Amino acid sequence: MFTRLHRIKQTLLLALLSLTSPTLFADPEVLVFYNQYCGHCQEFMSHTGNNYATDAPQYLGNRHPVLRKFDLSMPENMTTYRTMLSKGKIKTRINAVPAFIVTNNQQTEVARSIGAMSKDEFYAFVRQSLGQQNTG
Repeated sequence: MFTRLHRIKQTLLLALLSLTSPTLFADPEVLVFYNQYCGHCQEFMSHTGNNYATDAPQYLGNRHPVLRKFDLSMPENMTTYRTMLSKGKIKTRINAVPAFIVTNNQQTEVARSIGAMSKDEFYAFVRQSLGQQNTG
């Protein structure tokens, strides 16, 4: 009886934790920061960023991270960026675009790349970043 009650308490505690901390068990993400007026950003978005949903399974498998795109020329995205920075999701400021950040299950930065990348280079960066995350 005691053991069963103890298990129920543990289950309730885990359920409460997952409700109060939605990022506790979150999936890794790829954050793309760009500017709509940047030529390299436009090229990335047209060849890779806007095709991620269809291309990612081929390059990364079915359990690929979510891609979140932020056009920093938009005030609401700058606000989101500043919030991510102040809460530690992003380790340091972004000084150039395009910027690519991979986060782990705890929603903190594990890898970053700044500057233009081809589609193959982008997916290699994400693959390598996810591998580092799983071993580190």
